This record gives sequence, structure tokens and C-alpha cells, in this order.
Amino acid sequence: MPAKKPHPWWKCSECGYTFQAKPPPPDTCPGCQQKCVFVDVTCYAPECGPGTPDPQLMNTPASERIKK
Repeated sequence: MPAKKPHPWWKCSECGYTFQAKPPPPDTCPGCQQKCVFVDVTCYAPECGPGTPDPQLMNTPASERIKK
């Protein structure tokens, strides 16, 4: 039986709240209760460890990662 893939980590573009949930993320943020864009901040590199947030993405403002 294949290993279960962990859910991605999402970061709110409004308040920076970060949480783990299956895709797609919700329409409103569980932290600020605002309608926002969520950015996938999951680390897919082996050195981060499977299913963890990427430290570089966590330290970059969400507005810089959103494709306009």
C-alpha cells in the first residue's frame, strides 16, 4: 500500500495565517475570516522533510508570490 501523501500547507495572502488542509483551500481564511488568495507554501525539497512548510516561502510576504 503506497504511503499517504500529506496535505499541502496554505498561507493566507491577507493575514499570513498558515494551516494544513487538502486542496482546494477554503474561500475564507480560518484566521482572519476574510476572503483571500491562499498560497501553497509546502516544501517539496527532500531537505525540508515531507509535508512541512517551506521556510523560505514562510518568510516571503504572500503578495510577492501571488501571480498577478
